[in-house]
Amino acid sequence: RRRASASASVAIDANGRVAGADALDFSFRSFPRFLLLRDDDDAGDPRDGFRAKALLRDATRAFVGESFWLAADAAPRCALESLARAVFDRHVPADVLRAFQQTNADEARFGDGRFGGGCGAEWWTQVRRVDDECREAVAFHWDKDEDLVDDFGVVVHPLISTVTYLTSSGAPTVVLEKTAPTSYAETDGFRGSIAGGFVSYPLAGKHVSFDGRFLHGASRELARPTDVEEGYERVTFLVNVWLGYKPRGIDAFPEEAFDALTPAPALGEDAHARERERVMSDDAHFGGAFETASGGRGRISNKGDADGGGGGGGLTHVFGDARQHALKLPP
Repeated sequence: RRRASASASVAIDANGRVAGADALDFSFRSFPRFLLLRDDDDAGDPRDGFRAKALLRDATRAFVGESFWLAADAAPRCALESLARAVFDRHVPADVLRAFQQTNADEARFGDGRFGGGCGAEWWTQVRRVDDECREAVAFHWDKDEDLVDDFGVVVHPLISTVTYLTSSGAPTVVLEKTAPTSYAETDGFRGSIAGGFVSYPLAGKHVSFDGRFLHGASRELARPTDVEEGYERVTFLVNVWLGYKPRGIDAFPEEAFDALTPAPALGEDAHARERERVMSDDAHFGGAFETASGGRGRISNKGDADGGGGGGGLTHVFGDARQHALKLPP
């Protein structure tokens, strides 16, 4: 990832979001059939719609530990970029984008890809397999401009974070109603109780979205036994929605790598479903006393069994490589 210019500016509103995007829906939302995956053996034009095996193959090839940028006015060049566009369009309707562009014409440079004013989708893939060494499928974290934190200690979140499942296996996504302080120096802001959150279990084609400020991750210990059977693979496609701000140092997917990916499909109405969103029986909101706290080495204080049970000690997760903060979940 390239290093961005040292100078930067961004307007943050009273809620800790990039200013000017009040028209978006920041609630937890679930679309069980957002992505209709065609069988790769179906007859017809191979560019017509998303093909299940091809999309999984592409997601694995694009799993390189980096995220990529697709500007709001850029034409998708491969199937993964087409999916990123479908996600962005679902959460930022054309009229909302137009209104944002007009209202912020002096500050926001629509889709031009430069730091400080871009509108678009930040996308990447995650692949977790049964033989992965890390116990947590995805460490708990806040989505943010990582380079801005590294350079200035300032936290700027995407407006909306999303997960699209490409397989039906692995750990559930856990979203917690806990925000980070704007400055990483405000360590007390990371501590405190959490009122509640959401748990969403994998299902191929399902798409969930939530407030980009919220703490989230995927805990292997909370997986259902049938979701972590021998040989399982958890593949997800992640998109962060940004308006009026482009994260530092993030570029479009490299042109020279497109030969290994599926071309952009010709999307019909059934490529990503238009059904009404709903909360499935396995997408649950919960409340309870759990907290983020400082101190202690990160560990699983109670391993539990595969479906998240197994005793009264609860679970403790660290935030990635950080050891000064931990997430404590009750039994």
